[in-house]
Amino acid sequence: MGYQLELINVSKLFGDVRAVDDVSLSIQHGEFLTLLGPSGSGKTTSLNMIAGFEIPDRGEILLENEDITTVAPNDRGIGMVFQNYALFPHLAVSDNIAFPLKMRKTPGHTIQQAVREALELVKLPGFGSRYPHQLSGGQQQRIALARAIVYKPKILLMDEPLGALDKKLRDHMRLEIKHLQESLDITVIYVTHDQEEALTMSDRIAIMNEGKIIQLDTPVALYESPANLFVADFIGESNFLKGQFAETDDVRTAVETAEGLKVWVTKFNQAAPGEAVSVAVRPEKIQILTADVPDANNIANQFNGRIEEIIYVGEARIYRVSLAPEVLVDVKVQSGPSAQNFKVGGDITIGWRIRHGLALT
Repeated sequence: MGYQLELINVSKLFGDVRAVDDVSLSIQHGEFLTLLGPSGSGKTTSLNMIAGFEIPDRGEILLENEDITTVAPNDRGIGMVFQNYALFPHLAVSDNIAFPLKMRKTPGHTIQQAVREALELVKLPGFGSRYPHQLSGGQQQRIALARAIVYKPKILLMDEPLGALDKKLRDHMRLEIKHLQESLDITVIYVTHDQEEALTMSDRIAIMNEGKIIQLDTPVALYESPANLFVADFIGESNFLKGQFAETDDVRTAVETAEGLKVWVTKFNQAAPGEAVSVAVRPEKIQILTADVPDANNIANQFNGRIEEIIYVGEARIYRVSLAPEVLVDVKVQSGPSAQNFKVGGDITIGWRIRHGLALT
């Protein structure tokens, strides 16, 4: 099966700044793909080139095998939802939603039916006579979404659409957008700098930095197997222990830090003895080793430390543990009736299994 959308060696310069640098990307029909990265990584410029608001300096953009690189935005059949909603304040909700259909000279009776269906889809039936200023932020976002899907575009582009909402509403809207995308069977390309948003909504995520795609994979693969230090640091929380490749055997490799800590990881063949290597360990993968931890003796990485700080985040506690001068490790322990309460200044032993540490260069 062919791809619905392809970017082929696409680049975009603004003066001396290479905003997008030789990006290639292929997207299947019905896929929810997120462009994720820090500010200035090239994600919004990439989206704008797909929409037609920017023209690449080099490369091609194909939609269903048709070259749309220089096609005008309104001739691409692509919908767009912006962060600031971009609703017309002087038009009622129904007229805002109807606008793209009127621009396409759709018959009036068809427009009315399409607007009703769009309002039903975003769960705001009966809101057609209201004006944008009479709506909450979440309702305005739903109307912007209805306007983007009312003419049944081939692809829906979304640029930080939830950025202006409070956290609780943002969390709710994530699920609403994902369910709507699945029910419509529409391709969505979504831009955000919010990693949690990307992980919970996406089929695949393209991590971008300095105009390039650093890694493109499923949320699980990105989290569990980041390609390099940048991805490991950007997706989720990680502890990083810097050291040197020390020794290896048939199944494992040791990395030794400057402080003399020896950390074992799954066999790693991408570094030579003495070469700099960092070990990434997720805080939730680390255990506090007490007498009741099963099979504790078989945990290869065990270190004594001192609790420097305890951070309560509701569902979990984060223990910041000093293993050596200037070496702090975060340990995330779920809250609950069986959780043990440790004190700042207390001595503890922590550990993690070999498979839970990832050597990265």
